[in-house]
Amino acid sequence: MKTFLLTFAFLTAFLVNINAQSNWPMATELKQREDLPVLPAAPEKRITTHILIWEASGEMTFKTRQTLTLRANSLIDRLPPPSFFMPKVPQNAILSSAAITPQEKSRGIVLKLTLIPLSAGSFTIPAYTLTQDENTKFEIPALRVLVKE
Repeated sequence: MKTFLLTFAFLTAFLVNINAQSNWPMATELKQREDLPVLPAAPEKRITTHILIWEASGEMTFKTRQTLTLRANSLIDRLPPPSFFMPKVPQNAILSSAAITPQEKSRGIVLKLTLIPLSAGSFTIPAYTLTQDENTKFEIPALRVLVKE
């Protein structure tokens, strides 16, 4: 514990209609605690991350249609509209959004797309992350479909 000594040459008191001053020096001791008070920490920002999964066949034939669905692995309280989840459309493919029924929505489907590949090869959507607000993130894994002739 640290101790500080404060010394005053004199003390002046101001009262209503009276000014008084001491004519002797004064001293007082102030003690400082070693353990300073701990201030409460700021509340942590809690970020909720939803991991979504693609449901699709791994192979398809050229110029046929396939439905791709994006499903949440957990219940989402404030679900953004399906257009929020729309990925960038790769070259040589047509992607169009399809309507989601209330039953599909209750089963966790957040986006339904129709895929029409325009060439043989590999149709790939890279993994991406979307942020709804400062506390909610959606992680979407990559999707790869082999397109045969």
